[in-house]
Amino acid sequence: MKGWIFGSANQKMWTQKIFKHSSKFQNPLHQNYKHLKTLESYLNINSHALFSVIIFIGDSTFKTKLPENVRFVRGGIEYIKSKTERVLSANTKNDIVNTIESGKLKPSFKTNRQHVSHVKTIIEQKQAPKKERSETQICSRCGEKMVLRKAKKGTNIGNTFFGCSAFPKCRNSVEI
Repeated sequence: MKGWIFGSANQKMWTQKIFKHSSKFQNPLHQNYKHLKTLESYLNINSHALFSVIIFIGDSTFKTKLPENVRFVRGGIEYIKSKTERVLSANTKNDIVNTIESGKLKPSFKTNRQHVSHVKTIIEQKQAPKKERSETQICSRCGEKMVLRKAKKGTNIGNTFFGCSAFPKCRNSVEI
């Protein structure tokens, strides 16, 4: 990435500014959270055995305070090397590598096109009117289905919203 980067750990979207042009992109921490949850489920391992790190390459400058696990390349290597506590046995590590390798798609133009198509479908679903997407809404944090709920207390009492079906593990919600 290039330019100035603005964003905090809790924001859904971060901003990239290059001169007078600004563009938004998904918070990489949220995106990586989905990746970690997928690995946790696919590999059947405890979430404490995984840690998240976001590494930016390119000529960018952060204009907001970064979480500890968001780094540039050099700082990313230092961050990864700082994780010295052994959380997996050698056998478990080998099993994980074998599981990943056995399910991995071969890199090709076709698999890349499929991935791009999948991402476009997700974006289209998010941009569709809320009534249309009520049955297909997916949690942006953990990837589970969103369900229609009604606020029972607080300032939004009586209002309907989409809440993550993984509640209370995931507390993501979307206003209608």
